Amino acid sequence: MGTGAGIPGIPLAIIYPEIQFTLFDSNNKKIRFIDFAANELSIRNVKAIHGRLEEIAREKEFREKSDVVVSRAMSDVYMAGELGSPFIKPGGYLYLYISEKQKGLPSPVVDHLKKLSLDIITDGNTVSPLNIKTTSGLLLYKSSHVADIYPRRISAIRRGAAETEKPGK
Repeated sequence: MGTGAGIPGIPLAIIYPEIQFTLFDSNNKKIRFIDFAANELSIRNVKAIHGRLEEIAREKEFREKSDVVVSRAMSDVYMAGELGSPFIKPGGYLYLYISEKQKGLPSPVVDHLKKLSLDIITDGNTVSPLNIKTTSGLLLYKSSHVADIYPRRISAIRRGAAETEKPGK
């Protein structure tokens, strides 16, 4: 999600050539760079998609089709959870590269993740399907289908995220 220049998608595609990676970004210039880089490096297991996540997540081709979704520095946990959950099939994972400081999630964020059918995996030794330890980020397990209302429009997601940051929340 929000692949930018292809990190971590391209390195992961090199490490795991047997896995198909679909990289999303709303900036077409970045998508063209990924297409160029994948072609130059003969990386055949990368597909770059231009579009907004909140729109693409509603397309049948992508909704609840992925085993693993990874995001690095795209947004806060509230927003990344809502944008990512609709892409993940039940039994799949969302991995967010976040700092130790960000791991102290306020209860409204945890409650929001639960609404998105995302459960936090807290065991520091747990390894995701891509062999990434939870100690370097936040690993979420998708337990069931997510409601069709998700993801909401980006403005609604931002308002919800802002609400979780208010004192007393």
